[in-house]
Amino acid sequence: SLLCSFKVQKRREARVAAFQRYSAFSVWWTGILMHKRDERCAFLRSRDILHFLVW
Repeated sequence: SLLCSFKVQKRREARVAAFQRYSAFSVWWTGILMHKRDERCAFLRSRDILHFLVW
C-alpha cells in the first residue's frame, strides 16, 4: 500500500540522516585526535631540536 511504502521511505531517510550525522561526527573526532597527535609530535620534535642545539 501507499502508506506502507511511505513509512518505509521515512524510515530509510531517518537511517540515512543518522548515518550522515555519525559520519560527520567521526570525521570531526578523528580530525581532533590527529591534530592532538600532531601537536604532541611537533612538541617532541622541537624538544629534540632544542636538545641538539644545547648540546
